[in-house]
Amino acid sequence: MGMLLALLVFGVSAFVCHHLAGKRGLKPVFWGVLGFLFGPLVILVVLFAKPAKH
Repeated sequence: MGMLLALLVFGVSAFVCHHLAGKRGLKPVFWGVLGFLFGPLVILVVLFAKPAKH
């Protein structure tokens, strides 16, 4: 049960990081993978990362 909950939390973190990075002009796949590997902490990093300049 604990492993399933961890996979759910890290999976949701990956999705949120991917979505936020895309909206901020960052590389969504990179941030999504980081979100899956390191969990909810990466969401804060994406929020404070400087948006990409186009």
